[in-house]
Amino acid sequence: MEQRKTEEKKLCKQYDAACKEVLSYKPILAFIMKHCITEFSKCKLVDIAEHYIEKVQVSEVGVFPDESVEFEESFHMREKLLHIQQNKTECRLSNSDYAGGNKISGLNIEDSTITEGKVYYDIRFFAMTPEKEPVKLIINIEAQTSEYTEYPLLMRAVYYVCRMISSQKEVEFTNSHYEQIKKVYSIWICTNPPKKKKGSINRYQLKEKREYGEVEEDKKHYDLIEVIMIRLSDDTTLASNNQLLTLLSTLFSRELNSIEKVKELSEELLITNSQELERKMDEMCNLSVGVYNLGREEGIREGINKGIQEGRLESMKEIVFHMLSETMSDELILKLVQITRNQLEAWKAEFNQR
Repeated sequence: MEQRKTEEKKLCKQYDAACKEVLSYKPILAFIMKHCITEFSKCKLVDIAEHYIEKVQVSEVGVFPDESVEFEESFHMREKLLHIQQNKTECRLSNSDYAGGNKISGLNIEDSTITEGKVYYDIRFFAMTPEKEPVKLIINIEAQTSEYTEYPLLMRAVYYVCRMISSQKEVEFTNSHYEQIKKVYSIWICTNPPKKKKGSINRYQLKEKREYGEVEEDKKHYDLIEVIMIRLSDDTTLASNNQLLTLLSTLFSRELNSIEKVKELSEELLITNSQELERKMDEMCNLSVGVYNLGREEGIREGINKGIQEGRLESMKEIVFHMLSETMSDELILKLVQITRNQLEAWKAEFNQR
């Protein structure tokens, strides 16, 4: 049993990684950006993919201050700088401290929390807006299988955009230069949402509401965070009315194989086909079948166990009925048959109605 659970966990993790790889394919990212991010709504897909997407990172950037891959590379630098702060002594940094593009200005020493559990953004990347004076955006995409969590998923999404803002300190801007804060987007793709939420796209953003007076703030001073919740549907009619839902429903469909998916993406949605896409899609589909089969086997096993248990209860009920017909006392029945008093009362009521 333990080995099966380990195998299932490993397979699900591999499938999750494969899904992220497919979503991080630049033409697919471009399609999502065009339909989710206002700044790219009028751009051609090929232009977005080739010119505006930068530094795509899959499960590399930590949600918490010390969880990024970069943190592990530069941890020794943090220790040296912390030593300088605490002891006010000279500390030389060697050439190796700068390997891999590490930046002292991005270390954010005071915010490090070494003992936090590791949580990574599924996909995070930068995008430069198609303007004469380009503006840098920070975009996060999360793939979520289920919304049945112990907390509202939207609140987690809000936390993510807040972290993406606060983590810019000493990275995108220094000291009190808050005018250099970059706008952030967090896009959540829920593949198996509750029935009442299926086939929906909701957007959450900061907006100005003038309560009194005529003052109107420049929108760029507060329009800095957006959360988009995309909830897929297995109803093809519902999904077909929206291109973004169509794309994502095709990607995560269990009815289509990898060849059919690639064909529909390229012919119907104009996603650039390539050997890279075919390879990623094939891997995701193969793992999806494995996860589905494991789940089906587990369901069958649970059904068998439930049937056995129900069969035992049915046999015990017939024995109790026989005892009741022989006018045995409740105490004797409870002693001879291991059932609760509540169960006995329920069966007595049923027996008396026969």
